[in-house]
Amino acid sequence: MEKIMRRKVDPLGRIILPAEFRTRLGIEKDSEIEIVCEKDRMIIKKVSPMGVIIPLPRDQ
Repeated sequence: MEKIMRRKVDPLGRIILPAEFRTRLGIEKDSEIEIVCEKDRMIIKKVSPMGVIIPLPRDQ
C-alpha cells in the first residue's frame, strides 16, 4: 500500500525525510541518495553501494 506524508520546505529549501521512509529504504546517516526531477514530480532514491572492485592479474 502506498503511504503519503506531507512535509514543508524550510527557508533553505530543505525537507525532512520521515523516519518511517528512511527505515523502510535503509537510508542512514551519510547514505547517498539520488534525486530525479521528472515533469511535475521529484523522485528520491537510495543509491546502492557499489561493490569493491579487485583488479585481476594480467597474463604475461
